[in-house]
Amino acid sequence: MDALKLAFDTIIVGVLALPWLAIVIDLFLASKPAQERQFWSLLQSGETKVPTAVVGVLLFAVAYLLGSALARVSRDLFNDDDLHLPFTEDRIRMAVYCGPAERMFLPDSFSALGPQMGPRFSVAACSRADSTPVLALFNLQESSLQQRGSDKTTVLEQLRSQISILRGAALNGFVTAVLCLFGFGANRTRWRLLLWGVAVALVGSGLYALLFRHWMHALNDPPIMEFTLIVLGITGGFALWNGAPPRQYGLWFLLSTLLTGMAVLAWWWTEILYDQLVLHSSFALVRHLVTP
Repeated sequence: MDALKLAFDTIIVGVLALPWLAIVIDLFLASKPAQERQFWSLLQSGETKVPTAVVGVLLFAVAYLLGSALARVSRDLFNDDDLHLPFTEDRIRMAVYCGPAERMFLPDSFSALGPQMGPRFSVAACSRADSTPVLALFNLQESSLQQRGSDKTTVLEQLRSQISILRGAALNGFVTAVLCLFGFGANRTRWRLLLWGVAVALVGSGLYALLFRHWMHALNDPPIMEFTLIVLGITGGFALWNGAPPRQYGLWFLLSTLLTGMAVLAWWWTEILYDQLVLHSSFALVRHLVTP
């Protein structure tokens, strides 16, 4: 059941990527309208010639492939300090664990790891700039709760599933919004110069993080976020250079920006609920308030 649920979540994230994938194809074929018409007609003819079952299997495979990749990309993008986002996954976790309402649970939580980790250690862990102790505690608590079995962690698994879907939806919405912005300004002289700056900034930030920051992490942190920003900036530059077909990119940009904002805020709040549940459940087990 857990494997099927994970596959379903992955497919949802992959399906949400189809809009920006269609926009990328449209932008790359903008300067070749004959090839664009031939491409879309080929897809339509293939849909009628290929058996429905085969089409379904191919769509499933494409959605699962995209979803598997984007699930990793979204997690890295929303938890990468190189972007200096104020709401990364680790920063949210630190804010929850060290907040005034939850800090009272930390002494017993750290004490469960050994006698040397008592109340003083929990205070120092929240006071220092290094978030490693608190994040290590969370990982241990999460792992111990998951080992209890899915029948006892239903709410936890539901929140994890929502986090994965909302995070993937936020990434897909962000990519769609950026591509629509490039498509909107590709044929407008006043916007084109500004958007060239955006494309250069995307490529430059990705290269900076890759060359000057990422080398410190070596093999334990693949440059997923950096690669995504570079590819997105190059795609935008290609659209600005070749122009874009006359579409409602401005309307699509506003719609995707709105949906992205909703997805980000929903993911943010779900992260808070998930971290609180892990902390409270682990505390209840340590104090023997529930049966292990």
